[in-house]
Amino acid sequence: MTTSDSVKTSATFPFRMALGMLAYVGVILLLWLVLPSGWFSVTILTVLALAGVFIGVGSVMQTRGLKGRPGRHPTRPPSAT
Repeated sequence: MTTSDSVKTSATFPFRMALGMLAYVGVILLLWLVLPSGWFSVTILTVLALAGVFIGVGSVMQTRGLKGRPGRHPTRPPSAT
């Protein structure tokens, strides 16, 4: 992967993520209208909504490099001197 490829990919990521979120919400709303009202349908929609939230947060954290703990910085910051 070259530098221009990584810039192109990172520039389109927010738009793809927003499109995916809107599509996911649209699918859940469509299912809410189509499924019969009952406790089972509410349970399924709740599980789908929560799964979407956790998958979305996980993918954002992974792309931002927030998967692991931050490392120690042996140099002291200028404000500490």
